[in-house]
Amino acid sequence: MGKTREVFIVLLLLCITLLVSSCVNDLPRPTGEFRQVDFIEKYFKDQELDFIEGVWRWQNGLYEIAIIKNTFGIYSGYEYLGIVTDFRSGVWAIGEPKFLINETSSRDVYTIDYHLHNRRKSLYKTILTLKNNDIAVIDLPYPWDVREQPVLIRTYPEGNKFSKTVDKDALDKTIQQIPSKNN
Repeated sequence: MGKTREVFIVLLLLCITLLVSSCVNDLPRPTGEFRQVDFIEKYFKDQELDFIEGVWRWQNGLYEIAIIKNTFGIYSGYEYLGIVTDFRSGVWAIGEPKFLINETSSRDVYTIDYHLHNRRKSLYKTILTLKNNDIAVIDLPYPWDVREQPVLIRTYPEGNKFSKTVDKDALDKTIQQIPSKNN
């Protein structure tokens, strides 16, 4: 009887571990495992893009995402998805959604649900604000312990009606004007 109980407990723990890991670690991947070049080729090239659509990279280089219209039949209620196309953090997988995005009445302001490093949807609606055609800032709400707001830089498309060639001096000046959480 003791051996049977031990086997049962081991099997139960194994089942619980598999269930929890599958819930936490696997977000739906509406586009598969597409990197930047794949997104550009399949979804963006020669297309009329909405103002927010394109490829965006974190200023610190930790993530790159493609923001694309949500036409995938998942995450209903969200107009756009921010899909991971590259990362330097071992937590994410290519193709997972980091942002779930909705428009507001302003072309420059969007509400987002921001997936945290543990891949669970945040409990807070967060704001993404476009500072110009090529820079976006995420306002991370309390209680996140960040010293500065994440800054995203558009890397694609270049030179279309929404984007312009990035002037490094203007970019640096805009970034310096973004308030830090320390101020």
